[in-house]
Amino acid sequence: MARPPDVAAPVAGDLAAVFDHLCEGYRALGEAGPTAAAHASERVRAILTAAQAMAQASDRATRRDDIWPGARRIEIDRAVYWLLAEPGQDRPRLVAVLFGGPADVRRMLIRALAEG
Repeated sequence: MARPPDVAAPVAGDLAAVFDHLCEGYRALGEAGPTAAAHASERVRAILTAAQAMAQASDRATRRDDIWPGARRIEIDRAVYWLLAEPGQDRPRLVAVLFGGPADVRRMLIRALAEG
């Protein structure tokens, strides 16, 4: 059985941003504040559960060596997971969790450039 991915520090901030985005969206659709927060929390938990399964799916992710050497991108239910799968590692590293839209590639390129 594959081990879950290592998780990079910026992922916590990514998940907080996803939560804020979802909560705002649910409130815009008419949900009350506490209901919207609970709904957003439930969705973030589902994203975390999927992230833990990424070790088994990293070989099915799209290679994006043009963004970052060893980078893999996989989208599941509008959440976009970015992993680094380097030779010799027994599990990928989860480096970003972004939500929806094509802007994730630009955001990931900016993060890769900042890393070095």
